[in-house]
Amino acid sequence: MSESKTDTASENQSAAAGKVAVEMSAERNIGKPLLRCCFDPADRYIYSAGQHRNIWRVPLAEDSTGENITELAGHDGWVLALAASSDGNTLVSGGSDGQLIWWSPEGNEPKIRKQLEAHDGWVRDIAFSPDEKWLATGGNDGTVKVWDAQSSELLQTFEGHAHQVYRIAFHPDGKQLVSGDLTCRIQCWDLESGKSARELHTPSLHRIDKNHNLHLGGTRGLCFDAGGKYLAVSGLRAAPNYLGGNVQPGNVILDFVQGKVHKEQKTKGDIETVPWESFFIDGDTLAVAMGGKAGGYLVFWNLDKEHEFHFHKFPDVARDLAFDRKRNRIATAHEDGKLRVSHLKIG
Repeated sequence: MSESKTDTASENQSAAAGKVAVEMSAERNIGKPLLRCCFDPADRYIYSAGQHRNIWRVPLAEDSTGENITELAGHDGWVLALAASSDGNTLVSGGSDGQLIWWSPEGNEPKIRKQLEAHDGWVRDIAFSPDEKWLATGGNDGTVKVWDAQSSELLQTFEGHAHQVYRIAFHPDGKQLVSGDLTCRIQCWDLESGKSARELHTPSLHRIDKNHNLHLGGTRGLCFDAGGKYLAVSGLRAAPNYLGGNVQPGNVILDFVQGKVHKEQKTKGDIETVPWESFFIDGDTLAVAMGGKAGGYLVFWNLDKEHEFHFHKFPDVARDLAFDRKRNRIATAHEDGKLRVSHLKIG
């Protein structure tokens, strides 16, 4: 990927902000509004997709040019979900067409290995289990499905949500799966029994606009810390004028073991953005990519604190975040059609 100048718009908000620095090292213009991105764990590519039928395979090499971008065509609608296996030999995508596609993404001409109808409506999220034996999907039909990651055989269908499933995440122990919906209800599925073990709720991240009959918010980010003790749910804690972009982001940190709220979080300045993806980047630091009326941000919280300790301003609205833990770098997909790579300096 071509190099770019360090983004100087990173801002500290407290003395603790020096613990994280974000340095944008590269960007690539895809040319279509982007919604999703993920790293190829084999360190060859970044995959990105969005408001288009194609997926773009973008080389990570800094000396590569725009001519090296490869398009993967197979969906009949926007591509809304991406996940890559750790060996880099499998990419799985889901779209607004309800299709799930297994790709062999390597080589000059990536090929479709398997394509099937997965959900009645949008496929919103995809996740590999920790051992990569299973693949989970969630969609607008309110179901969560578990597939054999290699054979693509459907193994389980979980029904318990009354609304669209926005985000899913496997617990680090590989025995549990969580899914969050439009109303920020979190279903906790026991993979051995195939049943819901319990339901958690984060009501501060959901409300109803009675004037327009709209559910506002939804589970925009859902991630476990490395030990599986905490589950972070990101969404909207307020929406004075949702249609006008006047919204306020927030997180609810759940103590997953005890099944109760550990901390409610918000931004100090009530930045008018929507959270789109989140990751624990170390033991107690949560990073959330945001975008909206106020622009694009990467915001950092300590899981025990109400307010963020640092935020980084992007050149444009951020719609997704991928984290490469081995190399302490992130990829962000943006509304302006650009894919950006940044390095994190932690500690």
